[in-house]
Amino acid sequence: MRKGKKMQAEITNIEGCNRKLKIQIPKEKVAEEYDSLVKKVSAEAKIKGFRKGKAPKDVVKRYYKDALESDLIKRIIPSACEEAIKNFNLDVVGNYMLEDYVFQEGEPLEFVINVEVKPEIDNVNYKDIKVEKKEVEVKEEEVDETIERLRDSHSELKPVEGRAAKEGDSVVFDFSLSLAEDNKELISTRESKATLGRKELIEELEEAFIGMNKEEKKEVSVKYPEDYHQKELAGKEAIFKIKLKEIHEKIMPDLDDEFAKDVGEYNTLEELKKDIREKILKNKEDAALSDAQKELVEKLIEANPISVPKSLVEDEAKSMIKNWENNLKRMGTKISDLNENEVIGFVNEIEKEAEKKVKMSFLAEKIASVEKIEVEEKEVDEEIKKHAEAYKKEFEQLKRDYEKIGVLPYLKKAILEEKVLNFLLGYSNI
Repeated sequence: MRKGKKMQAEITNIEGCNRKLKIQIPKEKVAEEYDSLVKKVSAEAKIKGFRKGKAPKDVVKRYYKDALESDLIKRIIPSACEEAIKNFNLDVVGNYMLEDYVFQEGEPLEFVINVEVKPEIDNVNYKDIKVEKKEVEVKEEEVDETIERLRDSHSELKPVEGRAAKEGDSVVFDFSLSLAEDNKELISTRESKATLGRKELIEELEEAFIGMNKEEKKEVSVKYPEDYHQKELAGKEAIFKIKLKEIHEKIMPDLDDEFAKDVGEYNTLEELKKDIREKILKNKEDAALSDAQKELVEKLIEANPISVPKSLVEDEAKSMIKNWENNLKRMGTKISDLNENEVIGFVNEIEKEAEKKVKMSFLAEKIASVEKIEVEEKEVDEEIKKHAEAYKKEFEQLKRDYEKIGVLPYLKKAILEEKVLNFLLGYSNI
């Protein structure tokens, strides 16, 4: 890299999507910017022994040395980076990272930056990839199981007197949970509810309630496995103290046309069963399609090995972990409550999935370019309408909100990837 009156730059390292640029700004440009800063600071400088704005420039330079250097770097480096990136025609992802610089008054300013660029994809192998979509069917017992769940949800509870609790009963109970080792109480709850036989409770509690009478008390010992998701219970023995307060027997409705009318807009039981069968089939077909898409993505990535920017993978992983954390909160759990090994394992899986998502994004972008697959505005609007319906918001308002917070490009990107996947599935003859 020669010294001269023009900015000089060279790429000193290429690894995957990383680029290291060594840039030199000529001393004339550096001197011009530095003198401008010194002049500005001198006018307002308050230095002991001198009136405001009257201190000699050499004194100002010594007194404000660090601040002047910092301001010079902030002022002069960004534009030089932009120029170098443009000259090398780099398709940069994210911001540059300033690695090192050397400033000495009267000399050129030399510095090194690290940037990440989008992967250069010349061709994508996708036309020879084959996947199979699983054939699905609805069994009659699946319809019957759904019907039974509906009957259960429309059942009435009748208080039980004069007998013990049995499987199928709904029970109301108080309980506390303590560690056996120190009798430390971890949980104490009143009037919890469960239906026996539904596996809503751990096995030891289910067995304990069977045969209990109203107002009866019991202590139940439970040994938790080493890998239990709540770390404070993992590998520990705990004691449940339970008191059965109420027993209710479920009175199930008769399975007839009147039941179908109560459930929804059906005239007959056969209409209800038909609707249930169609919904089960639709769910199974959606699941089979999703599995085929996942297999297709795996094979596409395997057939087209590419490097992707680490920063994008990290951002995607952070977003996925945040979603996971929010889902846990909705279930009343925090990450800190979980077993450490379980968390580490899950985060590792998220990081792998994040890398796959980023790779698929670039491959889909290239395939869309080759096959001229585009997303029309009406397709984006249709997706926003689905969101508006789900969030119970007005379409126009939600669209304005999305525009304001910058969601639309991501939404368009997601639609494009879905269209590319559907296009590829056509090649796979599924």
